[in-house]
Amino acid sequence: MIEINLLPHDLRVSKEKKSYLSPKYFLYLIPPIAGVILFIHLLLGLLWLTKGFQLGLLERNWQRLAPQRESLEKFRQQYEFLSQDAVTAQQLLKERVEWSKKLNKISLDLPNGVWLNDISVSGKNVTIRGSSVSLKKEGIGLINRFMENLKKDEMFIKDFSNFELNSILVRNIGGYDTEEFVLSATLK
Repeated sequence: MIEINLLPHDLRVSKEKKSYLSPKYFLYLIPPIAGVILFIHLLLGLLWLTKGFQLGLLERNWQRLAPQRESLEKFRQQYEFLSQDAVTAQQLLKERVEWSKKLNKISLDLPNGVWLNDISVSGKNVTIRGSSVSLKKEGIGLINRFMENLKKDEMFIKDFSNFELNSILVRNIGGYDTEEFVLSATLK
């Protein structure tokens, strides 16, 4: 059905359109928002209380374990001290010269007709004094062969920075020529 309203626009009764953005609808939102804020506030308060309780328990456990922590710290310090000693001992073992093996190599490389009179170590200097005799007059060759054999031996030469013949003195003893020699070396 058609309705005709002949009244002027000012006097006409109009149907208001419902607006959900009007301030009176916002009043309906205040209680739920306040409820959510109150719920979050209570939840955070409860969370704060439980965390405070947990912190108190952890602090009591921490205090109860204090003697064990102190003994563990003492042990750790002692272990570090001993570890440093062990590292120092390992370094010293690596740097040491194994004289028994070196003397054994000297003995094995010593040709017939050559003998040693003296081996001395003074600081980093090593001196080997010896003599040689040969009926075929090859004493100097025997000394050179002895020295070359020692130089070729990597296990023997590894601890020396140089290894050389210092001097040879030829003497006639009882009608035989003997050669007295001095080898010198410097420890690394």
